Amino acid sequence: MWTKAAVRDALGNGQSVRITTPSKNGLELIQVFTLYSNRSAVVLQCGVRNRSAKPVSIKELIVLENAQLWPDVTEPQEPKTLDGLSGLDNFQNTKTRVENGSKRCSYNNLLYTFKHKGKRRSLVLGGLTYYDFAKYAAVDNGTLSLYGKDVVGRQVDAGDVYVPEDRFYVDGSQPDPFEALESYGRHVATAHSVKLQTYSFPTVCA
Repeated sequence: MWTKAAVRDALGNGQSVRITTPSKNGLELIQVFTLYSNRSAVVLQCGVRNRSAKPVSIKELIVLENAQLWPDVTEPQEPKTLDGLSGLDNFQNTKTRVENGSKRCSYNNLLYTFKHKGKRRSLVLGGLTYYDFAKYAAVDNGTLSLYGKDVVGRQVDAGDVYVPEDRFYVDGSQPDPFEALESYGRHVATAHSVKLQTYSFPTVCA
């Protein structure tokens, strides 16, 4: 079943659709899709209702799996990805880097950009708010996956509903990859009520 509701939070005013899907094991999957006025990104949440007789441990939340954003694109030109490691040396022994190709999985967030019929398209997907789960984003030859993981897990007792405050971000509306990343950064800062001290003039430092 589904319900619609008005939304008003740090990102502004919007509308959300909440979809509840039952399963055979007594768990109901809850998915929330939100669109905001004057914002192009789609914000997603995921959770469960435990209708079984026993508590369960939730270790993974999948908000998108093998989803298609541009089904008309079969042969992207010059595809590139940028991971969201933010210079973390202890994650797969690597730092943030650009790679060629249309297949990539990244911790935190992921930029995917390419040309199609001479025009550039760019996609940013990843975490928007961070509370209970680490975020992961992936592209695989045109399909998208977005999920959260927690190795310890969150216990949901029988009869309880668990929809964490963790939210996810998807935006493929901005063709310029740099502007797409800037927009994502501003969304994350706004969602966490962080006031960035930014400047627009060039600078040279050591």
